[in-house]
Amino acid sequence: MSSQASRPIYQLLAVGILVVGIAGLYAGIIAPVWERIHATRMSIEENRAILGRFQAEENQVGKVTAQTSMVGTEATPPVFLIGSTNAARVANLQARIGELASTAGVAVMSAREVGQQERSGMPSLGVEIQFTATSAALKSLLVALEYERPHLFIDGLQVSPAPNDVSATTDPSSKLDCTLRVIGFVEQAKG
Repeated sequence: MSSQASRPIYQLLAVGILVVGIAGLYAGIIAPVWERIHATRMSIEENRAILGRFQAEENQVGKVTAQTSMVGTEATPPVFLIGSTNAARVANLQARIGELASTAGVAVMSAREVGQQERSGMPSLGVEIQFTATSAALKSLLVALEYERPHLFIDGLQVSPAPNDVSATTDPSSKLDCTLRVIGFVEQAKG
């Protein structure tokens, strides 16, 4: 009877040892290998993402390098007013201011030549324009003039509310009467 009772105990003990052996095998070999495979996959994905960013950066650097090489071949914008005579220079200045004003949404009512003046030992020519604009359009025109080449300088600006606009003091879209004086310098004759 003891051999019959001990037989199920031995079988149960054998199954227990088998389960412990399989659990040990899983914990000692399979789980670490599985974890290593998973970590390797994640590392590959991260490296692919980094590689994509490096390739994008390389493309961007290539574009910048190409643009930089082209900068040296392009003509440099002039610093002084363009034209062979003062009349041609003033006409070019008026045309350029008209283009900038049109782009800014400003309709020029009148323009007149200011005449040649000497400033800091350099001859300059100027144009005075009169127009009506909103404050946003005026700001846009002034910014465009400041960034223009050849260099243009705002010599004077007078702003007043438009006579027919009663909301001029409170509404930013109200019209303003403006008189703007813009100058540019003339390259001195060499020699």
